[in-house]
Amino acid sequence: MNSAYGEGAQVVWFKRDLRVADHRPLAEAAKRGPCVCLYVYEPEVITAQDFDAAHLEFINQSLAGLGQALRPLGAHLTIRTGRMPDVLDALYHEVGVAGLWSHEETGNRITYARDRRVAAWAAREKVPWTQCPGHGVVRGLASRDGWASRRAAHVHAPTTPVPAAIPSVAGLPTELRRRFGCLWMGRITTCSQSVRFLRLKKQPKSIHMPSKVAHSRR
Repeated sequence: MNSAYGEGAQVVWFKRDLRVADHRPLAEAAKRGPCVCLYVYEPEVITAQDFDAAHLEFINQSLAGLGQALRPLGAHLTIRTGRMPDVLDALYHEVGVAGLWSHEETGNRITYARDRRVAAWAAREKVPWTQCPGHGVVRGLASRDGWASRRAAHVHAPTTPVPAAIPSVAGLPTELRRRFGCLWMGRITTCSQSVRFLRLKKQPKSIHMPSKVAHSRR
C-alpha cells in the first residue's frame, strides 16, 4: 500500500506485555522503520465473564507507565477501541502496515478466535505478522518430548535491550481523544465526554482512565 511511510509502518501490538524492557517485538520493529505502538481496548475481551474491573484498573495504570517510557525513545502510544482486526484495517488505510509485531499470547477462547481473525487479515493483506515467544509455552509441538529443554533455553536467554530510539509515525490520531467507550453493565456505548471507563457490572465504583494515557500523543 502506498503511504507517506513507503510500504507502511511497523505496528507493534501491545497485548499483555505493557513494557519497553525485554520486549523483542518492539526492538525488532524499531530496526525496520517508523513504528506505531498500538494498544487496543477490545469490547469482546473487556466484557467477557473472566474479566474484572481490577484487570481494567491494572491495564490503565500500566498504559500510563508505558506511554511515559516510550516518549524518551521518540515514540508515542496509540490507543484505539474496537474489534480486531478492524482496528488494524483502519491503520492499514491511514498509514499502511508493512509489518505486525506482537508476543505470542496464551489466553482464552475469545483471544484465540481473535488471533485467528488477525492471522486471516494479515494473510489477506500480505502483512507479515511476527509473534515472538514471551513465556514457556511452545507452540506446535507434536509431543512434550524436548519441551523442558526448550523452556529452559528460553528462560535463560539474555533479555532484549531497550531500543536506543524508536522511529515513530508522527501525527497519528488516537481515537480516544475524540470519543470514549463507557463500560456500563458489560456493554460498550459511545459517549461525548472525555475518556473515562465508568464501571463494570462486577464492581460498582467508577474507574477512570489516567489522563496521561488519554493524551499520550507527541
